[in-house]
Amino acid sequence: MAALCACNDYNILSAGSFDRSGPDGAVSIKQLIRVIKEAVGENHGLSNEEYDELLKSLNHQDMERHNHAVKSGLAKALYRLLDVILPNDDTGEQVGYLVTAFALLFQCGDDFKLVCYDQVGRQLIPLLLHTCEMCLYGKVVKEHSPELILATVTKILGIFCKLGETRRLMAGNENLLNGLVDIIDCKISADARVDAIWAVSILALDDENRLILSRHPDIIDALIEAAEIDHEMTKNEISAAILNISAVSEAHTPLARHPGFLRLVHRLLMTAGEPQVRAAGIIRNIASSEGARCELVSFDQGSVLAALCYTMIRSPNETAAARAAGAVKNMS
Repeated sequence: MAALCACNDYNILSAGSFDRSGPDGAVSIKQLIRVIKEAVGENHGLSNEEYDELLKSLNHQDMERHNHAVKSGLAKALYRLLDVILPNDDTGEQVGYLVTAFALLFQCGDDFKLVCYDQVGRQLIPLLLHTCEMCLYGKVVKEHSPELILATVTKILGIFCKLGETRRLMAGNENLLNGLVDIIDCKISADARVDAIWAVSILALDDENRLILSRHPDIIDALIEAAEIDHEMTKNEISAAILNISAVSEAHTPLARHPGFLRLVHRLLMTAGEPQVRAAGIIRNIASSEGARCELVSFDQGSVLAALCYTMIRSPNETAAARAAGAVKNMS
C-alpha cells in the first residue's frame, strides 16, 4: 500500500456507516465528495472500502446521474485527491482506483465533459501523463494491472481530444503528443496503443492540427513502427490517422519524403479491408501535390502505381477502387 494510503488509520467513514440513499442503494455523491475533501485536507488517500464505494456509485449507464455528479463537483474532488496521492503511490493501487473513477464519470454528456475540462482539465492532463509514465517505466506493480491503468488513462486523454472545443488545445500540448508517442511505442497494452493512435486520428480532424502532427519529430515514425506489429486494430487506426493527417496539402511532400512512409502506405494498400480503402485515399490526397507526386511515381520502381492499378481493377471494395482511380488520375 502506498505511503499516503488511508486504509485503516484514516477511515473517514467506515463502509458500513455510509448512508446508501442514492439510486440502487449507492452512496450519495454528496457523501463521497465530503469524504474525499476530508482525505485531501488531511493529505492522504481513501481506504479500499471507500474506493470500492466510490466505484460502485459511478458504475452505471445513466448519463443524467453522471452529469449530476459532475455538476456537484466530483471531478474537482477526484482531481485534488489524485494530486495528493500520485507522488506517493509507489504501487499504483490508489492511482488505479482513481483513473477508473474518472473513466466512469466521463460517461457524462459531452457538455459536461467540457465542464470537466474547464474545471480541472489543464491541471489533470499532466497528472494523467505522469500516471502513464508510472505504467511505462514499471512503477505500477503487476498486481495492480499497469496495462489496464495505461489503457484507461489513454482512453480518458482521447475523450479530451475528441471534444471539438478542446481539440486544438490538446494538439498544441507537446507533452501530450510526446506521451501519445510513448504509448504507441510501448508493448504493455495493445488497447492503450490503439487508443493512442485513435487520439492522434481524432486530433487530425482539424487542418491546423494536421500540420502540427505531421511536423512532430516522432509521431509519423511511431505510426510507421507500430504498423510492423501484427495487430488488425492497430493497422486500422494507423491507416485512419495517416488519412486524416494527409488531408492538409502542406504535409503532402514532407510525408512522401519521410523515410518509410511510402513503404507503409504501399503495404496498407495491399491489405484488404479498411486499410486498403484508407491507403488509396492517402495516396489520392498526397498525389495532388507535385513534390509528393514525383516521390510516388518513382518509389520502388513504380510499385505504388502498380498497386493502385490492381486495386482499381481487382478490388471487390468499390470505395477502394474509386479512391485508387482518383489517386491514379492525380498521379498522371
